[in-house]
This record gives sequence, structure tokens and C-alpha cells, in this order.
Amino acid sequence: MLIPLAVALMLGSKGWFGRFLGFGSAGLGCVAMIMTYSRASWLGLAFAAGIFVLLWNRKIIPAAIFVVCVAIPFLPETVFNRILSIFNFSDSSTSSRFPLYAAAGEFLTMRPILGAGLGADAVRRTVQLQSLYQGRAPFVHAHNTFLQIWLETGLLGLGSFIASLIWAAKATARSIKTCPDPVARHMAIGGL
Repeated sequence: MLIPLAVALMLGSKGWFGRFLGFGSAGLGCVAMIMTYSRASWLGLAFAAGIFVLLWNRKIIPAAIFVVCVAIPFLPETVFNRILSIFNFSDSSTSSRFPLYAAAGEFLTMRPILGAGLGADAVRRTVQLQSLYQGRAPFVHAHNTFLQIWLETGLLGLGSFIASLIWAAKATARSIKTCPDPVARHMAIGGL
């Protein structure tokens, strides 16, 4: 989540030291992303990079797409295979989500408005007491932020969370358009 901010610092810094620190921080974050093998994080970072380029300089979108396409063959084979496993439903990481989502769906038919209460433990206990989960590994959380918030806080909490995200995005987008300071503008883009 800090990689876009590190890139913003790198682009907005006036001196080489700040650029070096931003580049190093973004690089360390990218190395950590590769080492986690988290496909959702990779997709999230790709989406964030697309939004960043769109807000920062739309003219380089074709070049950015070209760089991404050229870089794909240079990915380590393990990373490339992990990305391809997104569509492999026999992959244990992917297939283990279906019982989680089924339990969450059953839970939401029981308590859609108010949820279980704050904390993943409240959801876990309720799912366990109602025998909703049929997976092998223990149910810890829903593996989806929006679904987990719905499970914990119900529709009222989920609606509030989505509304706050939309409000923050609109306020940030407005400040990006009007911000005269390039460093603050870059940071706003990175934050968004």
C-alpha cells in the first residue's frame, strides 16, 4: 500500500537523495510483493499503478502499457506461474476460498443488517457456532476486505465504509486538480 506513496516521493522530490530514497522504498516494496506470492496484492498494485499513471500523466499510458507487455516475459517463472494460477480452480489457494465464501454467504442470510460485531473473532465464533464452514483449514476471516466488513458490521457498516471511500476519493481527486504544489499533488495521487 505504500509503494504508490514511495513512487510519489520519488517523482516529487527536488533532490537526488529524496529520489533515491523513494526509488529504494518502492523497490523494497516490489521485492516484498514478489516474495509474498500474493496474487491479489499484485493485481491491486497493477490497478494502483494504472490509476497513478492516469492521474499523473495520461500521455504516457500507451508507453506504460508497452512497458508492461515487454516486461511480462522477464518475470521470474515462479511469479508468472503464480499469476496464471488465478484461473486454476484446482489450486489450493484458490479452491480454499470457496468454502469461506459459502460460509460467509450463509452467515449473511442470517444477519445481513447488523453482522456479528467488530473483530474477525466475532465472525469466526459465530460461523463456528452455527457450523457454517465446511473447509479443511480453520475459518479465520473471509479473505476479502469488503466481505469481512459486511460480516462484522452488517450492511450499515459496509455502506458507511463504501461511502467514506467514495467521499475520500472525490475529495482527493478534487485536490489533485487544484493543487499548485507538485509535491503535494504527487502525494495526493499516490494516496488515492
